[in-house]
Amino acid sequence: MIKTSQTIRPEFNLTKYSDFIFPHPRTKGLNEVRSMSWQKDGTDCQIEIAPNIKSDAPSSKTYKILLAIFIHIQLEKIDPLGGIPISLRRIATILGKKWGGRVAKEICLELTSLQVTNLEWTESFQQKNKKRAATITQMSILNKAKYKAKNISKGEYFKGVESITLKFDEDVAKNIKDNYCIPINFKVYQSLNNKPYVQILYLKIGLYLASNKYRSQQFSALKILEILHIKTNRYFDKAKGKNNRKAFLNEVRQLLDKQPLAANYTLNISVSKTVDESDYKLIISANKVEVKPKHQLVIINKDDQLVLKLCHDIRMALNLNYEMLTAENKAFIRHYCEVYPKNIIELAITTYKERSAWKIEQNEVINNKFAYFASCMHHQAHDSNMNWIKDCGDDCKYKLKVINNV
Repeated sequence: MIKTSQTIRPEFNLTKYSDFIFPHPRTKGLNEVRSMSWQKDGTDCQIEIAPNIKSDAPSSKTYKILLAIFIHIQLEKIDPLGGIPISLRRIATILGKKWGGRVAKEICLELTSLQVTNLEWTESFQQKNKKRAATITQMSILNKAKYKAKNISKGEYFKGVESITLKFDEDVAKNIKDNYCIPINFKVYQSLNNKPYVQILYLKIGLYLASNKYRSQQFSALKILEILHIKTNRYFDKAKGKNNRKAFLNEVRQLLDKQPLAANYTLNISVSKTVDESDYKLIISANKVEVKPKHQLVIINKDDQLVLKLCHDIRMALNLNYEMLTAENKAFIRHYCEVYPKNIIELAITTYKERSAWKIEQNEVINNKFAYFASCMHHQAHDSNMNWIKDCGDDCKYKLKVINNV
């Protein structure tokens, strides 16, 4: 499997409403026109999905393909507003699927679903820095999917496909470009592949907690079934429905309790009876996980205003959206500013700017600005006869550079 960041950032709207747009493949009425309505600030909002007769409607299987494309964009630093070159094998590899004709065909079918299914958003599709949603937005998630294949004589275009070029709907692409996204812990999400309902619920729980500032939430078993669009008789049977709902909630608890979310929180999940004891409920809360990188240096800058100013100077030098940095990267930046003198921080910033300018002149791209700055910081620390924030060994390349320059 391709090594991906633990946290990925798929588009905001498609993730927020993923339980409705991409339900379980066996959801009743999946291939019929369906809609979801609600009210927000006195305004009637709706999403309507109109499947195409040429394809099944999108499901949770489709969403996984979409996530793989988002990951590819993130890893390769691709501009989502343009054509996105990718291959079927690449998608399969990101998702950890064994490559073969069957998998290739499955991916092509899901890509077709993303291209031909019409979504109509009424007062509901959000864009960054806009207080109101567009009145009506009609789209297919993919505007274009262009296949390059060796042999399509039999119409089986998934055989021999060498590459694909995909193009997102412009509004979706702009949100990705603007980083208007909802983070997902991809490692946990993938670990739930054999439990699609729990996989969908994991995303929904994260959204509920984040939108409620991680305060404790309670959901009845019937509400959980409604969220997941489950209408199976075994959960509503008068004789055994209650016990089956309890068993389902316990399975959710076993799979999700203590699991990490994307935003440095871990889940706490328990099951108990409702107040009137007529049913069972899921009680969900989250614990904040403090990210503290290990280091061997003492804090010398105890003036918080100075530390904040140095952190700001680093972020300005990187010219990078602060929200794009991981919590770990943000913590490391603060530690640099706490344990190294002001002059070393400033020298590292100067070195970063000079090297970045040179790379631009050479038409080279810095794919990971934080990592590149960290290397400048590391080199500058040794150049000033100071240790790095963690043990880097006697054979550290930055130590050797200093020795060779003596």
